[in-house]
Order: sequence, then C-alpha cells, then structure tokens
Amino acid sequence: MTGTAAFAFTPAQRACLRKYLDEGGTLIVDAAGGNSAFARAAEELFAKLLPGALPRRLPPDHEVYTRSGPPIRTFAYRKAVSLPAEQRGKPRILAFMLRNRPAIFFSREDLTAGLVGYPCWGLKGYEPETAFRIMRNLLLYASR
Repeated sequence: MTGTAAFAFTPAQRACLRKYLDEGGTLIVDAAGGNSAFARAAEELFAKLLPGALPRRLPPDHEVYTRSGPPIRTFAYRKAVSLPAEQRGKPRILAFMLRNRPAIFFSREDLTAGLVGYPCWGLKGYEPETAFRIMRNLLLYASR
C-alpha cells in the first residue's frame, strides 16, 4: 500500500483489513515520495486496526535484512532525506506486531519511487537499489 495524500478507511474497510491481518496476511506500506500526510494517515489507520500495538523499528541485524533473502549490509538514502548522524546508513522500517509477528511493515521513507528507479531530487526515501533490496526481503519474509 502506498500513497501521496491523506486518506481514511471506512469502518467496513478497516474490518476487512483486520480480518486479512488476523488470518496471517501481511501489509507492506510506504509513504510515496516520503509524503508526510499519507504517513500520518497510515499511522492513524494502524492505531485503529491494532490498538495498543506500538511500532518497533527493525534493527539492521533483524532477520528481514540478514536472512530473509540476500543480506542487506548498506542502506542508502536519497539526498533529500535528512537524518540524525546515528540513523544514517541504517534502515528505518517499522513493524506493527500482531500475535508476536510483524503484521504491518511501514516506511515513512519512500520505497515505491525507488522500486521503479524514479530519478527525482526531492524524494524522501531510499536509493533505488536499497529500496529494491528492502522490498525483496520484506516480501520473502512475509511469504514464509
């Protein structure tokens, strides 16, 4: 799921998505271009879907990055991304847990434009090669 603007799900749509997650489905979400309005709306949706589930940032040594597919050793961001020194070169994917499994993977930083190799300076996200590697490993992890 990706987007570039704020959105809201109806109660019926939230119920369908919750059923999908309850039955073992996994949702991968990114804010296209690093859009903050979409990211806020997504976080509001997750709070309603999984009340009390606090997101966890997956550390660089998490199995998503190290064992789900080829290991990812470097995480490159586009120039428009400004991060504190201690976060540079590290992944920022969040996991919302449901019954001890990541049910939702969420990135405030763009993955989508990176996946298609879109060359735009103002995008706030991962470099294309890093976006590809992250998405590949998320999909492999979710498919287990």
